[in-house]
Amino acid sequence: MFIKNIWEEMGYFLKNKIFMAAVLLTAAGSYGFAVTHESIGVDDTLVKLYLDQGLEAYMGRWTIYLLNKLFRVDNFMPFVTELGGVLLLLAGVLLFCVLFKRIFGDGIGILGYAVFSCVFISYPFISEEWVYYYHNGVDLGYILLTLSLLLFMEGFVHTGKKRVKYLLGSMGLLCAAVGCYESFLIL
Repeated sequence: MFIKNIWEEMGYFLKNKIFMAAVLLTAAGSYGFAVTHESIGVDDTLVKLYLDQGLEAYMGRWTIYLLNKLFRVDNFMPFVTELGGVLLLLAGVLLFCVLFKRIFGDGIGILGYAVFSCVFISYPFISEEWVYYYHNGVDLGYILLTLSLLLFMEGFVHTGKKRVKYLLGSMGLLCAAVGCYESFLIL
């Protein structure tokens, strides 16, 4: 039921043509810039060391390390890793919009959500990070953080064991979010 409600609330944003046009154009432009200004950094060359030999877990990125053990995300694939990153970022921004809509109701118009989403997707928040590189886990961290906050809010609607279930789920997702990137606590 929780996930179904989130999908329905995301539909509000997905069906709005102005919102989606702004967000998709920003994502395409930002991703296009990343693709046309490709550079190889130290993280690109050490992906195998980070994920295969466990350095990622020592750095505090244990969630990405465990994810790699399940799905093998450690292959260096230029353009594909950035595309994966932008898709995760799009999912994260939609979840943030759902969270804000639950908090503020109709106090923020669709233009406000669009501006927030475009700024979020263009990614000026963490300027020292490579924008759409999903191996560092920041994109996944945003998704987990937002789901954690949505579960936290849902926990206060219920009572008894259901409340405990939602709040424990929230804490688990928050721990996984912090384990996506060693500096994620700052965010």
